[in-house]
Amino acid sequence: TDELLNEDSLFWVVKPRIQYHSISGLDTILSGSYIQMYKGSSEEYSVEFECLKDEPLGLDESTIPIKLIGHTKKVISAGTNINYNGFNIGLVTNLHYDVDSDTVVYNALIRKKYANLVNLNSVFWIDAGIDFQISPTGGVQFSMPNLENLIAGSINVNQFNSDVGEPIKANATFGLYNNQIDAKYANIKGNP
Repeated sequence: TDELLNEDSLFWVVKPRIQYHSISGLDTILSGSYIQMYKGSSEEYSVEFECLKDEPLGLDESTIPIKLIGHTKKVISAGTNINYNGFNIGLVTNLHYDVDSDTVVYNALIRKKYANLVNLNSVFWIDAGIDFQISPTGGVQFSMPNLENLIAGSINVNQFNSDVGEPIKANATFGLYNNQIDAKYANIKGNP
């Protein structure tokens, strides 16, 4: 089985799931849950994989792989959605800790049909859920993601400057920040 164990191979649990947008895994009611595998295309061999909670994006449609470098002490799990203005455009497939750079590196997929929403000037941040801010001028700002993202967590992506960036290419690298404010600051400063 060594030829199946590529670094980017994916594993996930197949079991009955009823979600607000779909029903899947009904065949497992009689057979029981099982682990499904997707063979990756990497030339690198691996023996450690994180089992995803859901079938990953990109198996039935074309995607663009990207890397997110965590500039944060928060760690998110494989299977976390990547959203643009609240709409799901991708997914984190796996992660590992890079000892040399003292960061968490996330491998993710962006659906090709939404690739124009992400460019080399885009920034990514962890959506902390409910955001409540009071400004010194007396204003109050309150925002909350949809229920699925509130429960499971998510990553948001956007571009906060008016520069038109180059379209993303496979394996492009982006920073992943603690929150939207840190992401905006990094975008203004031009940090990756």
